Amino acid sequence: MKVSKSDVLDPTGENSSIQLALAETQLLQEVKEFLTSEGVNLDSFASSKRSNRVLICKNIPFGTQERELNELFSNHGSLGRLVLPPTGTIGIIEYIDPSDAMKAYKKLSYSKFKHVPIYLEWAPEEAFSSEFKPSDKKVYTTVDEDIDQMEHATLFVKNLNFDTTEDQLRAFFEKSGKVVTVSIAKKPNPKSHGGFLSRGYGFIEFATKEAAK
Repeated sequence: MKVSKSDVLDPTGENSSIQLALAETQLLQEVKEFLTSEGVNLDSFASSKRSNRVLICKNIPFGTQERELNELFSNHGSLGRLVLPPTGTIGIIEYIDPSDAMKAYKKLSYSKFKHVPIYLEWAPEEAFSSEFKPSDKKVYTTVDEDIDQMEHATLFVKNLNFDTTEDQLRAFFEKSGKVVTVSIAKKPNPKSHGGFLSRGYGFIEFATKEAAK
């Protein structure tokens, strides 16, 4: 696969500021594409009208999984759609009942999630391109509680072969320790409806910091 731990982004290398700026631009574009693929209406964010059922959650710790966010917000009411880009940090949460959305807004705004406070604001009206249907709701599987309680570490891996799969990447890095999640950054494939192409980089979440070293 032509990848090793030395391929992890080195913030001390030459031109690191330029590399970081390019990486941030690329990640921003990826987030936009992901949100669009999940049915988010990006044009609605230019509107000043706010939804009473959809929340935007900011400052989410890097490496947070959708199931974790689902668990946090579903404690306050029935959820519709929940969207969290692979890069994390910001999520969109839809409630079925506006009163549940308000309850979550009041209870969770500025509350501590993991090791940081999260910030909530109301999403614009028509934040999603279509009305919610029961078939849109995702089902989240449980994980080993002992692993879930450990302090995870996430690595950014670049220079991946475009044919590398997430299963291959997991198998490669599991030689170093327990891998919790693997995510390869993707973009829509213009030649295949609903298909995706690798962007050549991804994220490996280890169960412990020691395994990531």
